[in-house]
Amino acid sequence: MMNAIYDIQDLGTQIATLRKNQGLSQTEVARKAGVSRAMLSDLETGQLHDPGVKKVLRLLTVLGLGIKLVPLSPPTLDDLLADQEDSHA
Repeated sequence: MMNAIYDIQDLGTQIATLRKNQGLSQTEVARKAGVSRAMLSDLETGQLHDPGVKKVLRLLTVLGLGIKLVPLSPPTLDDLLADQEDSHA
């Protein structure tokens, strides 16, 4: 299960983890997403503070992911149980 993302550094860290888990290089992901490898590297290392939503969406698409909006408040027990059911489906 993915961790919640609260800032751009969390996003970059998770993109790096997902990319590595899928055995993909920065060059491969960047090329498929239409961004530079340097931009991806800067995002993954927390050096890029405003990558742009379109670029992030393209990177996530290459990694087989999308964005889900969730409340910033702590999840309720019902939320946690629903997420657990979704992950087992």
